[in-house]
Amino acid sequence: MFEGNEIGNAAHVDLTKVQMFFFTTAVAVAYVYGLWDIISKQVVALKSTDHPILDEECVRTLMQWRCIPNFCRTARIPITFSLRR
Repeated sequence: MFEGNEIGNAAHVDLTKVQMFFFTTAVAVAYVYGLWDIISKQVVALKSTDHPILDEECVRTLMQWRCIPNFCRTARIPITFSLRR
């Protein structure tokens, strides 16, 4: 896989192929991480408060939360709003 293409260097490791392999692997890992980061940040409101502003703020706040990796994938979090005067 990493050997030279010519008869004279077929027995030697071609460093450009090794370098290309590592760069390709690094890009693939970064791409998968980016996709996972996008997919894992989904917040869905199961029930509306009938006030769009409260719903949007609740979803925005929950989007900032971070979980321990591979610990929780789904959670139902009840939220109660109250007014203080």
